Amino acid sequence: MDETRPVGADAGSRRRREAVESFWETRAEGTPQRILMGATSAFVDLGYHGASTREIALRSGMSATAMYVHFSSKQDLLFAISRAGHDATSSAVLDNMALASQPGERIRLGIGGLTSFNAEHAEMMRMLEYEYKSLTRENRRTIAETRADIEAHIRSTLEAGVASGEFTIHDVESMVVLLLSISIDVTRWYRTDPIRTPTVLGLQYADLALRLLT
Repeated sequence: MDETRPVGADAGSRRRREAVESFWETRAEGTPQRILMGATSAFVDLGYHGASTREIALRSGMSATAMYVHFSSKQDLLFAISRAGHDATSSAVLDNMALASQPGERIRLGIGGLTSFNAEHAEMMRMLEYEYKSLTRENRRTIAETRADIEAHIRSTLEAGVASGEFTIHDVESMVVLLLSISIDVTRWYRTDPIRTPTVLGLQYADLALRLLT
């Protein structure tokens, strides 16, 4: 046994690999899928600047030359991963919110969906938060538009709840920041838990959100 290897390192690596594979399973296919899985794994483990093109190619099971046929640079890969991650985040929030008409239920479903998604893909989404600044200005602008759209839906729902008397809050803008912040912060500390699963955590945060609004 390698005494220098942290206990549980193999299990942790396996969970990270499974989470990455799960995310890309239905979002890409063929060689691009292999490359995106390899790049996501490398960025999670080593960071954007620490992950070399050679390392990404190695984790993708191909040469760097073959990889460049599909993605011209590390920046292209980071942007592709970030766009896919943020699009999936948007779906987790907006698709859930669309299932309800009343502001309270819309917020409950939206925050629950966001929290569950962030917990399920915590390491990848944490990496994307940390590496947001590593995107080019143009690529950041594209990602910022998706983020702004999520914020706008939360904001308009809170305003509707205040107008109808369902919510008793005085600062909508601060509440938007609070609700999104606590849900996103899950990516910082969440680790796989057989009892406190992403679904359970989503339900808990959904209930917390409603308590903050009434």
